[in-house]
Amino acid sequence: MMGLHSHLGEIVEESQYELGDTITVHAESIGKPGERFFRLLVEATAGSACIWLEKEQLLQLAVAIQRLLATTNAGSSSDEVDPVSKFDSQVNDLEFKGGKIVLEQMPGDTSYIFMAHDVEEADETLPAAKLRVNVRQLENLAEEAIEVCSAGRPRCQLCGKPMGSEKHICIRSNGHIKPV
Repeated sequence: MMGLHSHLGEIVEESQYELGDTITVHAESIGKPGERFFRLLVEATAGSACIWLEKEQLLQLAVAIQRLLATTNAGSSSDEVDPVSKFDSQVNDLEFKGGKIVLEQMPGDTSYIFMAHDVEEADETLPAAKLRVNVRQLENLAEEAIEVCSAGRPRCQLCGKPMGSEKHICIRSNGHIKPV
């Protein structure tokens, strides 16, 4: 289960892999609707990561980012991160299944520390990956994630379950109404 937590204040100092400043971050899906896999692809100054998520996790992340940015007055979307990394760890091609995701605003700054936990890691307190991301990157990630999630199978208007090429039998229709 993924949760998005946001904190203002002291930044968590340690993680398994410190990726530095984000260069690019993208949400994408692989496969055809009904059989898709979702992931975040991150390229940063000290390495790259592939974080696998469930569709609902990705959607929840996007909505939470939008709410967080709307409530924290994080600045305009034109803010840029200084390209010089404050992290010194070198990491290449990290890949894991994402669990809890934490965003912490940098003190006196409009950028955020993005920390992702590995669901298969025994130490739940130590993030698997940590990187610095700016407001524009978060805004773009949220928009892209919503677009990726909405490109799947349409949902039944009555029960909310995905409808595919197979015949959908809606439990809420009780045999009287065919969902459109």
